[in-house]
Amino acid sequence: MTMLLRCPGRFTVSRFVRGAVFALVAVLFREPMLRFFGAQGEALELASTFVLISMPALPLMAVATVEPTCESWFNGS
Repeated sequence: MTMLLRCPGRFTVSRFVRGAVFALVAVLFREPMLRFFGAQGEALELASTFVLISMPALPLMAVATVEPTCESWFNGS
């Protein structure tokens, strides 16, 4: 049975930073993005509020996802 190794910490930091950048862009451009997908009226207001509330948690969710194994990283492949 092969032991699965976790990736080094820099991968976790990278995920957090990418998640934070994506969340910031999604929050800043939420209304144009939602209008692009066809939201209007009350649906636009509700979806905008949902994005505003949920997106700040994205960096933490990105870190909490299952990390890929780094077997090839440790083997030098």
